[in-house]
Amino acid sequence: LQRVILSPCQHIHLSNTMTKVVVVTGANRGLGLATVREMLNHPKFSESLIYLTSRDASKGQAAVDQLGQELGSDVVSRLRSHQLDITSDSSVNAFSLHLREEHGGIDVHIHNAGVAFTNDSTAPFSEQARCTVDTNFYGTRRVAKALHPLLRVEARVVLITSNCGHLSKINGNEPEASKLRQRLSAEELTDSE
Repeated sequence: LQRVILSPCQHIHLSNTMTKVVVVTGANRGLGLATVREMLNHPKFSESLIYLTSRDASKGQAAVDQLGQELGSDVVSRLRSHQLDITSDSSVNAFSLHLREEHGGIDVHIHNAGVAFTNDSTAPFSEQARCTVDTNFYGTRRVAKALHPLLRVEARVVLITSNCGHLSKINGNEPEASKLRQRLSAEELTDSE
């Protein structure tokens, strides 16, 4: 896995005395849950309010309950579970509205939600490809478009990705595969392209 930290964004300017708001997508298990656990234990985030988001609200609440048992109620009092399906416009928009109304902005956004099919999956390749691109690319993009305007001065954005999505993984007949890698890496590439 790779972590990429982007430059600070300056969209909403609020007082530095406010509680910092952290959002971690796809955080009810795996790396997302581990990230939330580490942040709850890290002194730098001791005054922060952390949102653990998950597609299934009951699984998100179960993760909060688990962390409560592990870390104690004082630590978990800084933790909120919120439903967020990154493949759904209505879910993403509802969460964005919640953050805007409740906090006016966010300070740290960790893009962690994503899907990966197991090697022994029986789903047809076309379904795996569609689901993976819809979630890992378009879903992450949807969340970024909705939440990044809420980033406060000096906010941080972290993308957690798999190296499986790297353009170097595109293979096939040459020179066609090489041309496709070059085209997809072009800075002037548009959404429709």
